[in-house]
Amino acid sequence: VYCLIPAFGQGDETQPFVIFSSFLLLPLKRAPILVAGWTLCHELLFYLIFALLIGTTRRWAIVMALGWAAVVLVSTVIAVVHPMDLASAYWQLILWPQNFEFLLGCATAIMLHKLDFSGTSRALWAGLTLLGIIGFGMTALLPERLFYLGNGGHVLIYGVISTVIIFAACSFDRTGGLDSWNSSLPCRSMLFLGDASYSIYLCHGPGLSGAFKLLSSAPSISRFGFPLVAALCI
Repeated sequence: VYCLIPAFGQGDETQPFVIFSSFLLLPLKRAPILVAGWTLCHELLFYLIFALLIGTTRRWAIVMALGWAAVVLVSTVIAVVHPMDLASAYWQLILWPQNFEFLLGCATAIMLHKLDFSGTSRALWAGLTLLGIIGFGMTALLPERLFYLGNGGHVLIYGVISTVIIFAACSFDRTGGLDSWNSSLPCRSMLFLGDASYSIYLCHGPGLSGAFKLLSSAPSISRFGFPLVAALCI
């Protein structure tokens, strides 16, 4: 498609180096040709890190994980205050703010596995989940510059709030709060969407981009192009 219609991309999608790096999921200063593939580049990094941690003792694994989290956190805070552009795509991958979300997810999984929820209140976890959801809405009151995608501020904001929501919601489930819903149609539907979510994520970019360009160029429906693409997204 990019060979036939170069205007659909950034202009370098037909360059051999970009094609080779995107196919092998090697770090690039730009996103891979399939933009959503940037997440797969991070997955390869995570697999490499897991392999390194498995070969070490538990204590050193914790020290290395905490050290990496600290470096990513500090570099992200610095980037929020003073935006910067790393020269190396590999350093950009290692210090990318989303890595902090990955580590928060690991910490959440460990806590859910280790903690005993038998004596905790469902109301507490339900309330904490609701508080996190309200927190998402409150982010609209924060300065816009904090959400500039280049500095990673949005990761710290949404990442911490998401961690609270996920931990609280899972804790609510662990205390039996969702037992009566597990066999219901809404719950089964959400599980189905959850299983399909990554596949949907990987193909949604080209689909929405193509739909937007097609609908926006059609004279009779151009005025409805954006609403229709938004409906497709939903």
